Amino acid sequence: MNIIKSGKCNNSPKNAFVEEFTIQILAKCGQGETTSVHWYGESFQQQPDTIQVIDAISHGKIGATNGNVSIGDTKYSFAAFIEFKTTKATEVSDIKLYIVEV
Repeated sequence: MNIIKSGKCNNSPKNAFVEEFTIQILAKCGQGETTSVHWYGESFQQQPDTIQVIDAISHGKIGATNGNVSIGDTKYSFAAFIEFKTTKATEVSDIKLYIVEV
């Protein structure tokens, strides 16, 4: 699997966590993992060939990422929203993943 990170998270450990957490969620898709994710839009049953994160941001108790996923010749765009239990971002309370085939 090819992972392309945003390269924008060097000064923010919280943003880096949001980026890495999203990559882990997307990488587990298609492996039968039962992570508690609210999934909206397209779904895929195979592990991605490439995951590219374009942006990863956080503010308070919310983190968000966007990017692209490819599986074979099929390309998807995604947006993920992660809600934390506290502003320290040590525990995730909710994940919303929006995926559309492009």
